[in-house]
Amino acid sequence: TLANSFTGSISLSVGSLPFGVSYTLTQPTIVGSGSSNLTLTASASITAGTYAITVRSFAGGIASFTTLTLVVL
Repeated sequence: TLANSFTGSISLSVGSLPFGVSYTLTQPTIVGSGSSNLTLTASASITAGTYAITVRSFAGGIASFTTLTLVVL
């Protein structure tokens, strides 16, 4: 969502992944407005449990973070 007519680029990344989990972003960099889908893939070797995953965004010298919860059954 654009705020204050922001037209720069936003870089997205994911961290704090447990061993055996990988990710893809459909657009790791968004210019102006847009969206990106995050896909998490768990290997068969991952241990069942609840994991916190951090999604980071960087834009205009400002960093934002949010935490997602991944539940592996």
